[in-house]
Amino acid sequence: MATHPRLVSFLEEQHRSALRLLDALMATTERSIKTRRQRLEELESELYHHMLLEEEIVYPALEAAVDSKHGQRIYRAARGEHEVTKALLKELEALAPASVEFTRKVRVLKDSVEHHITEEEATLFPMVRQVFAQAELEALTRVLIRRHKELEAHRAWSEDALVMAFSAPE
Repeated sequence: MATHPRLVSFLEEQHRSALRLLDALMATTERSIKTRRQRLEELESELYHHMLLEEEIVYPALEAAVDSKHGQRIYRAARGEHEVTKALLKELEALAPASVEFTRKVRVLKDSVEHHITEEEATLFPMVRQVFAQAELEALTRVLIRRHKELEAHRAWSEDALVMAFSAPE
């Protein structure tokens, strides 16, 4: 069987990737409309992909494993921050890439995502390492990697699939 990266390391690498994409979007100017659209699409794809993995696999596992009120608050806060990110992405989609509002909203998104990453890496990820035994972490990692590969296989031809997954009624 192939070895898989540890769950937390994998998610942290996705965080670094999202931050690189945010920096690339921030580096664009109001005149580079096509580039801004492309960078936003790449960022949306990366963020939706990451959030979907956490929301389908990591957060439910934590909900089942964590019995303290403090632990429950930590992962619920992370879920709430995902909702903020999704709302900001929808707002960005509606804005003209050449507008000052777009530039400001990208800055708000970057600040929000940076905050989420800092909080998640400082509180949620250490909790993951504490709550789950090594065998459980390995099993979660296998599930996460399998789902990641499924999403990657469809990413090239179906960018809207992730957006639809988050906007479908429950």
